[in-house]
Amino acid sequence: MPRQILFTVKSRGLEQYGHLIEDAIAWGKKHGGTQEQQVAAASDKLAVNFGAEILKSIPGRVSTEVDARLSFDKEKSIEKARHLVDLYQQQGIDKSRILIKLAATWEGIRAAEQLEKEGINCNLTLLFLFCPGARLRRSGRLFNLSVRGPNLRLVSGAVVRWSRMSWRKIPA
Repeated sequence: MPRQILFTVKSRGLEQYGHLIEDAIAWGKKHGGTQEQQVAAASDKLAVNFGAEILKSIPGRVSTEVDARLSFDKEKSIEKARHLVDLYQQQGIDKSRILIKLAATWEGIRAAEQLEKEGINCNLTLLFLFCPGARLRRSGRLFNLSVRGPNLRLVSGAVVRWSRMSWRKIPA
């Protein structure tokens, strides 16, 4: 969502969304300790503020992502997801309207399984490795995946061609 927020603010003007940004900064200063913690708190609040604004215009759900730096830490991913849901609920938004986006690493998949049990909807993206993709396929959670064109996959921060892979070859 950060890229979408930046695009929206640039295209529509700061005047329309400045209050959301100012609120997030104030929130960060109040709820963060160190400057780094303040920035993290403000980032979470900004994502939720924009998500809440989007929900005023659409009937469905809004997607908010857990920081990709937490991709390999199940517990911190769960903690961050719960925190984001709490921020939405503080604005009166039911968790059924929120879709938490997690990286489809082994830990991310495990976090999503736990969060789904708690009634928190999850979307798994960014397959870092083949094995988590196979696990997603077997679990029935592989749904929003389109492999087109050069079929790119993210591996250790490097984008590589993955043109020979066919998801139909993954054992169910």
